[in-house]
Amino acid sequence: MAPETELSGPDRVNILTVRTHLHGDRAVLSPRGEIDCASVPLLDQALNGLPTVTSSVTLDIAEVTFMDSAGLHFVERLHAFGHRRRILARTRNWGSQPSRLREVARRP
Repeated sequence: MAPETELSGPDRVNILTVRTHLHGDRAVLSPRGEIDCASVPLLDQALNGLPTVTSSVTLDIAEVTFMDSAGLHFVERLHAFGHRRRILARTRNWGSQPSRLREVARRP
């Protein structure tokens, strides 16, 4: 895999772009746009396309403008991926709307 790759969906209205940055054996997935049930397969594709020698993966959602429950389910898959591979899997840069969704999801 190249040090940086980019995947984008076919929908030109609510497009999601996922950049994968490789820094040695560390990977950063940087989605830009909306994460919903129609766009989350791009995140799955980027995650599953990481090299087997990846030692950590970070989902940087600083440029995510909207996230629904499909995005939260992807975060769960990200952590399961890390557990299966025995690598560090984390998220960073939660914006206001994704953060509110995460807080609401944590409430009983």
